[in-house]
Amino acid sequence: STATRRPAAFNGRELSTIAWSFATLRDGFRRREDRWAFFEALSDAALRGNVLDDFNARELSQFAWAFAKGAPADAPWTKRLFAVLAAVFVDKLKDHRARRHQRGGGDLHHRDSQQIFRRDGRNDVDVVGDDDFSMQALSNMVWSFAKVRAAAVAKDLFDLVADEVETRLKETVRAATAQDLSNTV
Repeated sequence: STATRRPAAFNGRELSTIAWSFATLRDGFRRREDRWAFFEALSDAALRGNVLDDFNARELSQFAWAFAKGAPADAPWTKRLFAVLAAVFVDKLKDHRARRHQRGGGDLHHRDSQQIFRRDGRNDVDVVGDDDFSMQALSNMVWSFAKVRAAAVAKDLFDLVADEVETRLKETVRAATAQDLSNTV
């Protein structure tokens, strides 16, 4: 079908939004096999040409969530996708943490669950940009890997996310809202 050939032309935001929207459909496919073929085509599109490297953290977490919800956990292509998702997310989170450290860290707090800011004494300065390593993105990744039983490929991801959450909690009481914390448990 045209729908299964088209995704290669989409960017990260479009692919993650498409995956998320189809994962939320209850009866969007007549047969389960059609749903799985669709998700396999999305997976192939994302893996081809290292497109996942162009996703930001929110898009990666949304994409992972969609596949955990809509794709068969035991399919070889799902396992391949999650192995790559883990590696890409870990690399991006490590880069994010290194950039934050180079900027002098600072007292981090959440203005809301979507943005992390560094207090400089006068103003709040955005230090996340398009990365968006929100607590929601972190918790979506952990949930997704747990859901598809991909813990074997996600050990580094789990350790790094746990360390990131712990760091935020230690840096300030306001590092996470109650909703943020409940999302990670």
